[in-house]
Amino acid sequence: MPDLRPQQNAPSSHSYSGGFALVIALSLMAFILLLLMSLTAVVRVETQSSKIQTEISLARSNALLGLQIAIGDLQKTAGPDQRVSATADLSGRPPLDTQQHWTGVWDVSNQDPFTTHSTPPLLQWLVSGLDTSGAKLQPNSVVNDPVTLIENSIVPENSVIAGRVPLQSVDAVTNGHYAFWIGDEGVKAKINTIDPHHDGNSTESFFSQLSAQRFGIEAISSSESGDDLGALISPLEPLTAHTLKRLQSGQEFSFLHTDLEALQANRIHDITTYSYGLLTDTQNGGLKKDLSLAFEMDLSDFNRYRHFRR
Repeated sequence: MPDLRPQQNAPSSHSYSGGFALVIALSLMAFILLLLMSLTAVVRVETQSSKIQTEISLARSNALLGLQIAIGDLQKTAGPDQRVSATADLSGRPPLDTQQHWTGVWDVSNQDPFTTHSTPPLLQWLVSGLDTSGAKLQPNSVVNDPVTLIENSIVPENSVIAGRVPLQSVDAVTNGHYAFWIGDEGVKAKINTIDPHHDGNSTESFFSQLSAQRFGIEAISSSESGDDLGALISPLEPLTAHTLKRLQSGQEFSFLHTDLEALQANRIHDITTYSYGLLTDTQNGGLKKDLSLAFEMDLSDFNRYRHFRR
């Protein structure tokens, strides 16, 4: 008797091959999509990186230009011997907290020390920017487009602002800004100056009595409400003096004492490690003359030198 049950077709090798091809095609499409997304991400990252590098290069160029302009102003105003400088808080014009450390330069070439004192002409305040009226900056003036160059939230009077100066192309497009402030190192105490004759013999100690060999940094307080440095260090102690002499920057003050880590931030306008000076004659120009030579000269030689005559 014949079998009347429905017969099931056996799977053929052709159907297996079609399913495998579909899986391969989908996998390749997914791989290509992933590759395109990766390439897109790489291109986006490279584009952003190139843009950032361009902006960094432009910012550095603007900063370098600001530095060159600052050096030019410094050489032009304070370069001659017959110039004196002082900060705004010493000039007799009480400034704002953020302006009291601006450096001013005065021309004293026409000052006669034997006549009635007259105020020498002010040449310039060594800070960038203009006031809101477009005039040169003066202490207590309102700075146009100010930027904070030194910020200290703990000691606000240590903060310093300057005016931003735009840099424009030939088609009047602003390509960035620069700002500068020139601090007066001459009004600071050089903390790493030591007395080389302190522990010497009586002859060497005589040099210490002729002129000051160092600053009395032990009388400087570590902060507005802190202890004097003399309570933390002893500058005349040999090991401390050796460490002081080797200091290169304010970031190394903690080598003297762990409590002096914030000394640079608290006393940035009062102490320094790289202040230098020249014995210049601000009245006549050139270097000062050694007046002690007058006692070793004959009268004829003494009268021949104008430096020993009024």
